[in-house]
Amino acid sequence: MRTKKHWLWDYLEGWGISYEHCLWIMIAFGLGFVASAVFVFTMQDTVCQELSIYLQDFFHNIAESGTDSAVLCKTGIGMNFRNVLFLLLCSFLIIGAFFIVGFSVLGGFVHGFTFFFFCKQYGIKSLLFFLLGMLPHYTLLAPAYLFFLVLVLRFSLLLREKHELKRRVVSLFAKTAVLFALMLMATLLQAYVEPALIGLIAGMF
Repeated sequence: MRTKKHWLWDYLEGWGISYEHCLWIMIAFGLGFVASAVFVFTMQDTVCQELSIYLQDFFHNIAESGTDSAVLCKTGIGMNFRNVLFLLLCSFLIIGAFFIVGFSVLGGFVHGFTFFFFCKQYGIKSLLFFLLGMLPHYTLLAPAYLFFLVLVLRFSLLLREKHELKRRVVSLFAKTAVLFALMLMATLLQAYVEPALIGLIAGMF
């Protein structure tokens, strides 16, 4: 087991993904995740009711008429492209690391809010939604974003070192292209596969 772990980290470090930077990103994400739990469980009842009505309409629409997968795919691609572009721009700033860590905190809060609100409203049934409506595309999206955040964080922290800067820039863009391809694959799952799976359980919510 140790050999396998050592081989894995050797491979990731060859990609410029270090254990320390991974830890920073995961801690930042965790802080946002915990903050979202506090926020959800202290929300006013009126806000919870409004969000619950919105979710009921969401599940009803999926059960009755499905979703426009093409629009959903286009929206997902656009969102991921904007996120990648923003983080790339941050990586070329000396203070960009603060924005990158802040993005991780915000990501933790947004995803944590979804998780805790569903758990609060639907209890054990929420696990079905997470398994069928989120897990398929997150198996690709989560590692893609984690590795990308680590790459841009490391690049930003090393920006003052001018040695082999051109090579590092080319490497960053090449790795970004690979990770963005994973994000595109995740978006296709989210747009064309998950709505059908959610439709199977929509009547339970």
